[in-house]
Amino acid sequence: MTGLRPEVIEFLTRWRELIAAVAAALVGIWVWSWGGWFWQGLGVVVVLAAAGWARVAWSRARLAGIARAPGIVQVTEGQISFFGPHRGGFIALADLREVRLSQENGHRVWCLISTEREALTIPVAAEGADKLYDLLAALPGMDIGAVSAAISGPIPPGALWTRPGSRALFRGGADLLRMGAQNRDPGRA
Repeated sequence: MTGLRPEVIEFLTRWRELIAAVAAALVGIWVWSWGGWFWQGLGVVVVLAAAGWARVAWSRARLAGIARAPGIVQVTEGQISFFGPHRGGFIALADLREVRLSQENGHRVWCLISTEREALTIPVAAEGADKLYDLLAALPGMDIGAVSAAISGPIPPGALWTRPGSRALFRGGADLLRMGAQNRDPGRA
């Protein structure tokens, strides 16, 4: 027995990384207050690192609050795999051409499009989908702020990311989802 209410434990568990980042920033401010060019410089570096960590932690915590959806996402050696109850698939990061956020059956899904025009749809709330956020942040030219806004707000009409040097493949999400269902649904022949 911890003596804490389950809601408090759930809140602290969900936001623990952000709490740690804020604590690191406070340590940086404390070190800065010692005075002297070395300690102030070190304090500034710690605060800046903690601010970057806090930004990532904030996004992860927001994703963690989404209700779970069926399926498991795995990210290994540059390959994204999704194993769902009705469909699944994989895509290599090197073959990724476009990233979209769309809606399927009332749930938000990542739409990952390969250079071969195959679409892999992954529910945002699938187990392990939070790993996608870190992976997508590493893509060249990806606006991670736009991704965070799209997850919590209205879904943008276009692609969140398109590989530099290529153009968007589709105009609307409906074409993309139709194609993804045709390519990945094992129930269809």
